[in-house]
Amino acid sequence: MNQLSVLIFFSLFFVSFAQNLVLKACCNGETSCKEFKQPEEMFGIACCGSNPMNQFDEICCDGVTRNRRQGATYIDRCCGNQTLSYDQTCCQGIVSVYFPIGSTIH
Repeated sequence: MNQLSVLIFFSLFFVSFAQNLVLKACCNGETSCKEFKQPEEMFGIACCGSNPMNQFDEICCDGVTRNRRQGATYIDRCCGNQTLSYDQTCCQGIVSVYFPIGSTIH
């Protein structure tokens, strides 16, 4: 898995005597940024390819951002650029359903 990094820019904007803090998470310079209002919103932010993503809600599979929640399943593995659930296996980048020996298919 590639090491993910986030370049964070802090910018201050002054509008009619009020100071608003704008937090940005940028990947590959400032071409792909996501803005945040509170520092807490930035927990779990990482880069997937050139796009910022939230590692708690999303998973990076070969540079493609995928949702971790798929129905009642929480995804924590990838097979190439596809997600891999607990009942699937990955063989040479191909997702397959795992059936134990002796089980029947309904």
